[in-house]
Amino acid sequence: MAEVALFAYACCNSLSRVFHVLQIVGIAQDREGGMAILLATWRLWVAATGSTVLNAWVNLSDMPLVLHNVSNTVACMVAMALRVWKRRRFSTTDTPPSFRSSAASLSGRLAE
Repeated sequence: MAEVALFAYACCNSLSRVFHVLQIVGIAQDREGGMAILLATWRLWVAATGSTVLNAWVNLSDMPLVLHNVSNTVACMVAMALRVWKRRRFSTTDTPPSFRSSAASLSGRLAE
């Protein structure tokens, strides 16, 4: 059973790295200010991986797990920073005012 758990953990976390990269590339290529990227979700992922780092370090003394989750946390933070940068850059472009105001309204409603 331990081997199955380790295999599942390794597979899921390997896939999460792939998806982090895909999200970062998607945000970088986005031409509309990252409107589809919710910062609340990324904040939750930073908190989840950050708390795993803390638990692995303090309670488990498992440095490989610490390092693995530090890299996941950094990937989430990169995605968040890129999205914030894209949103700020988008808001200063020559976007029609009606679209900009509806985007701001949507953003406010999503509690970011």
